[in-house]
Amino acid sequence: MKQLLTGFALSASILGGAVSNDAAALNIVLTNDDGWSAQGIQAMKSALVGAGHSVVLSGSLTQQSASSAAINLSSLEIVKQNSMDGALEYSVALSDGITGAEPVTAGAVGISIAETVLGGAAPDLLISGINAGQNTGAIALLSGTVGAANSALSTVIGNHQLPAIAISTDERCDDHTPECEALNQRQFDTVAQWLVDFIATLESVSRSGELMPQGVGLNINYPPADQIYGARIARQGQVGILRGVPSSVVYGCREECVDVDDGTAVAGGVLDYAPVSLQEARDADTTLTGLNYVAIVPIDGDFSLNKKPRKGSRKFLSKLRRTLRMMGY
Repeated sequence: MKQLLTGFALSASILGGAVSNDAAALNIVLTNDDGWSAQGIQAMKSALVGAGHSVVLSGSLTQQSASSAAINLSSLEIVKQNSMDGALEYSVALSDGITGAEPVTAGAVGISIAETVLGGAAPDLLISGINAGQNTGAIALLSGTVGAANSALSTVIGNHQLPAIAISTDERCDDHTPECEALNQRQFDTVAQWLVDFIATLESVSRSGELMPQGVGLNINYPPADQIYGARIARQGQVGILRGVPSSVVYGCREECVDVDDGTAVAGGVLDYAPVSLQEARDADTTLTGLNYVAIVPIDGDFSLNKKPRKGSRKFLSKLRRTLRMMGY
């Protein structure tokens, strides 16, 4: 039987705070692609600090959405921001102090700062998000949020690879009104508390003391719904969900650009959002979030088609299933 859960009261209904009280405090690096001051990352920071975790927030000065795994190799301007809740908080820009750094760069800066704070030890986890907009299917390949998490998986400190979690949700509305901002804040707060509870439960089933296998991460998408039906381990879908429907972006020339003289400049850009009819798998993240399930896709940053299963991957999937069962799914 499906379990129906109210999104805005989810954490209380599934855990009642019991697991969070038993969980160990973690050293967490927090980044995103929406900018260091965005609603989503600030909600995530507040929830993590409220649960007793130590947080280094390092985000781009400005929004850098759809930047995938791009990175900056130039000089940076890193500004320590005022944080009233005990977190270390930084904005990261290029040397002009105006252009925001890429999410991968901001995440790497946060990891370096956390390593300094910890006396050379590795942080326990990098979280990228909460992103404003779901990153399911083909969109995940373009996402700066997922790119920052994926890149962190290849970071090695000593002999330790970092685990990472990308977390995303759609906003409830996009009007520039106090009512809309409050509604979106409730959504981000709900998702942030859900992830705090998820991490606490994952800790509780970690008999080895390791939150996740080294170099393994999760891409989590939380649907923008008042009620969700649970959470499922998923695979990445093949299509992109744009404006609520499976679509691809069509780029090209907006005027004649074939039979023109060499060196002629013509206008171009996005021409359309073309519907895609490819049938997705039942366990694809695109399918599950459309049915109001939280979709959890394990990732490892390995793009090899013929790769062998990562050592311990079956055990980790079993651990994820135990985590979801303990959360009432």
